[in-house]
Amino acid sequence: MPWKQAEDDTLIVLWKQGTTIPEIAKRLQKHPSTIKARRASLGLLPRRTGGLSEKVQVGFDQDTMRILRAKAKREGQTLPARIRSLVIRDTREP
Repeated sequence: MPWKQAEDDTLIVLWKQGTTIPEIAKRLQKHPSTIKARRASLGLLPRRTGGLSEKVQVGFDQDTMRILRAKAKREGQTLPARIRSLVIRDTREP
């Protein structure tokens, strides 16, 4: 069943508010895996607590994240390692 614009809008608002996937799924009456897939197709960054990871929004816009992913892949790095190396380099430069 196709997504309605109102459902997309609700998902975006709830995601940005930090609402969990199960809570969003319940509210939209959809399966959590459907919410995850739609979140990805809308370009909303995944969330994760804990250490530096691709799933943590680090203040880069989506275009920058795509560029970083591509450079990391070319250089055989993971995205978190690529971001970490940029942060370390940035803190070393005056």
